[in-house]
Amino acid sequence: EVEPERSVRNAVRPVHVGFCSKAPTIDGETCYVAIVSGDGGERWAVAKPFRAFKLFRNEITPLLEKLAPGMGRLPFPAPSAIHSLLGIDEPIIDGVHAWLAAVVEAIADDTVADLDGFVSAERALSIFLAEDGSVSDQLVAKLGLELRLRASPRPPPEGVPDPKPEPEPEPQKK
Repeated sequence: EVEPERSVRNAVRPVHVGFCSKAPTIDGETCYVAIVSGDGGERWAVAKPFRAFKLFRNEITPLLEKLAPGMGRLPFPAPSAIHSLLGIDEPIIDGVHAWLAAVVEAIADDTVADLDGFVSAERALSIFLAEDGSVSDQLVAKLGLELRLRASPRPPPEGVPDPKPEPEPEPQKK
């Protein structure tokens, strides 16, 4: 699990999400790889097991209902034993992708009346899809993903300590 400070520090507003058509096994769990595009043109991948998406759905649905009534009724996939047994991941990947894309789109509409609800939903989505190191360079290559690396790290949000403070300058030698 990702430390909260790291998640907040790496949180960039997602504006588009896609999914890899393959579901790799990471630490013994089938994971679904989301390819996320940020508001500054960044692109990264995160891998999460189905249960993480399901927990996130439970967390964000009440926030979304305030912004866009009916969001709680968006279809969400339910994996069956036969899918797991046969290793058929496409229906689950497609379903999670459709649901998450609708969530990203709903949150991208920042003209909503409930500003507090919008900020809470945007923050939850940004943290959930933050770069977290779950997709290694080797996995990116194995899956054939093309990701553009972030040009420079973003500073932490106000009030969040920087886990890597600037090194103090060395005293000049005479």
